[in-house]
Amino acid sequence: MATEPLTQNPGVDGSELIRFDHVTKRFGDNTLLDNLDFTVASGKHVPLIGPSGSGKTTILRLLMTLLKPEEGTIMVDGDYLTHEEKNGKLVPAGEKHTREVRKKIGMVFQ
Repeated sequence: MATEPLTQNPGVDGSELIRFDHVTKRFGDNTLLDNLDFTVASGKHVPLIGPSGSGKTTILRLLMTLLKPEEGTIMVDGDYLTHEEKNGKLVPAGEKHTREVRKKIGMVFQ
């Protein structure tokens, strides 16, 4: 009995899927994320581990656009999530742009 060779999932090619670029998030005078650079490649599983208050949930809330960063950009699958290009300049993203990019993301609560 012949079997077909396994093919790689086209969505799992090792390309950059998520990028946080110089992201800063503050709550009042408390800086929780300071100039965060963080990438996740397609097909990779990345655990977020750390003590309470270290920013794990904040990273996820930023990715889901439940929070907005004070500084920096977030990209998903090559598209800016928090910003968009207009007239050759990077500006904060409008709601329509954010909704379109967010279609590429899902979240499951524990």
